[in-house]
Order: sequence, then structure tokens, then C-alpha cells
Amino acid sequence: MAVDLEMMAFLSAARAFHHEANVHEASGDVPGAIGALERLVRFPRPHPEAQVVEIDEVMADVRARLAELRLRSRDLAGASADIEAGLVYAPHRTYFRGLLLQVDGTIEERRFYLLADAGLRDEAEKAKARALERSEEAVSIHEDVIRRSLGLEGGQGR
Repeated sequence: MAVDLEMMAFLSAARAFHHEANVHEASGDVPGAIGALERLVRFPRPHPEAQVVEIDEVMADVRARLAELRLRSRDLAGASADIEAGLVYAPHRTYFRGLLLQVDGTIEERRFYLLADAGLRDEAEKAKARALERSEEAVSIHEDVIRRSLGLEGGQGR
């Protein structure tokens, strides 16, 4: 789809919401940063009847950032929910899917430490395995993205 005025307005609004989040984050106001980005998640999207790559990328990216912010706030459930919501926008092996899986690996790493500290060895080991699995999957996707951009063999799809 061609970039039109509505798309440009959406992308500009997304940039403004990220700027607002940056200002909050710089002053240590993580809840304020989360609030700014939640406004982006709820913001009306142009062309809702169509799948628009640029919008999907913005939505995947904002969900990854929200997950990182929630993780800083120790909201692992919220962070995981953001990852799941973001993966809907990044079904293919793209940078954005890799980013979401990378952040998910970080969430599982934190879960591993919390569970281990609580003495829940079996659950901690499961979280550790999920963290390593997500990290490996993210690296594999990022490698595919690079290989495709260089025209090398071995990329595993779009």
C-alpha cells in the first residue's frame, strides 16, 4: 500500500508518542512512559481493513518497548502479554519478530532468576530453557534478515 496522508499522520503520531515516552523515561517515570505507549496502542489506525506492513512494524515495535518497560517495573505478566500481542503483528521472520523474541527471552531470564531465588528449581529450569530457546530463535531470525539483505543463501523465508 502506498504511504498516504493518513499513514503519514499515524507514523507521525507514533513518533510523538515515542518521544513522550522518552521524556518520561529520562526522568525515571516508567509508568508515564508506559502510559504514553499505551496511548499509541489504542490510537486509531488508518486502513483497518488492510494489512499495512508499516503499521504492523510500528505495532510490533511498540509492544516490544512496552514489554521492556513493564519488565523494568517487574510486571512479567504484562510484559509477556505485550510480547504475545506484538507477535500477531510480526508473523514472519523479520527484524521485528526477532526483536520480540529477544525481549521475550529477557523476560524468561528474569523469570528464571525470580523462580530460582524463590527456591522453585523445576519452574526456574523451565524458564531458563524458554529464555535460551527464545534467544536462539531471535538470533536465527536476525541471521536470516542479514543473509536475505546480503542476497546470501540460507534465509528461511520472508
